[in-house]
Amino acid sequence: MNEVMCLSIVRASLILVEGNKVIHQKLEIYDNNRPAATHMSLFIKKENKRWKN
Repeated sequence: MNEVMCLSIVRASLILVEGNKVIHQKLEIYDNNRPAATHMSLFIKKENKRWKN
């Protein structure tokens, strides 16, 4: 039981890490085109809308 739980926790954290990498890559791409602060606020607005629905 404990081994299975540990494995699923590790998998979940790996998925989170991969997701964070993707987000950071997207942010870096946008940073080249526009100031980071404006993009970050747009990104947060989009995420908030997505979570509310």
